[in-house]
Amino acid sequence: MKTDVPSVVWTVEKLFQLPAEPPHARLFKEARPRDKITVSVGTLANPRFFRRAVS
Repeated sequence: MKTDVPSVVWTVEKLFQLPAEPPHARLFKEARPRDKITVSVGTLANPRFFRRAVS
């Protein structure tokens, strides 16, 4: 979940790494799977930006 919008849950769809780039994660919005974003794994792991959703 993004810390600035905790009511929206994002799920990791895939992890990937391009040459000379840090690893990234492709996420989709649980409520609207067509809504997708790509963020670096470092950003995803940073609690200032994201936190794990508890199921």
